[in-house]
Amino acid sequence: MNAGTLTLSTFDTCHYQIGRLDAPTLKAIGSVQAVIADDKSTVLLRIALTGSRRHQRVMATLCLNPADLDGLIGQLQAIRDIRRSSLGGANGA
Repeated sequence: MNAGTLTLSTFDTCHYQIGRLDAPTLKAIGSVQAVIADDKSTVLLRIALTGSRRHQRVMATLCLNPADLDGLIGQLQAIRDIRRSSLGGANGA
């Protein structure tokens, strides 16, 4: 990891489908990273899913400009608050 990369989390309970909407759901391990782009003007949000077999790998990279990043942070804070209020104020972390 370099100074411009932050691994947000790794998840063991991911699922994905390839192709059709009725394709089988495959289990995966996923990771989410935020990386500052080389030009320093955007943040890359990298999402990687790795299936049970090595060749089963899906990756997506989203380029977030400063307004996108602020919006995403606001949405994540809002969903955290909604979840917290549904738990009766408990953190649940």
